[in-house]
Amino acid sequence: MPAYNFQESFVVPIVELKKTHTIRRRRTRRLTAPGDSLMLYTGMRTKQARMFAASVCVKVEPVVIWPWAGKLLMADERGAWHALNENELKGLAVADGFSDVAKFFEFFKRYAKECLDDFEIVHWDPKALVAVGAG
Repeated sequence: MPAYNFQESFVVPIVELKKTHTIRRRRTRRLTAPGDSLMLYTGMRTKQARMFAASVCVKVEPVVIWPWAGKLLMADERGAWHALNENELKGLAVADGFSDVAKFFEFFKRYAKECLDDFEIVHWDPKALVAVGAG
């Protein structure tokens, strides 16, 4: 059961089913896979930790992100890589909870690497999302 921590600003979009995926560094021990139960938290590893939702993983897509260059490659179901165009980037950024592409890439600059080649998009089933407590 993979557990993912979210900043408080992402909780409402997730509970309102506006955000149905997360972009994360690929797990090293047990890879997240379709069918896995996902636990969504805020404040993990603190006394204020709380699980705010749970769902089921439906898809995992590898991505490579160049935050400073503003580029992103995504692998399709066959494993073929393609660069997202401007409209696709905007759609991904908004679906990921950001107001625009610039804020999306700014978020990933925190990793201080030119190329983030060990990331993936973990999608969950919005129909299976169960909100826990006050979200």
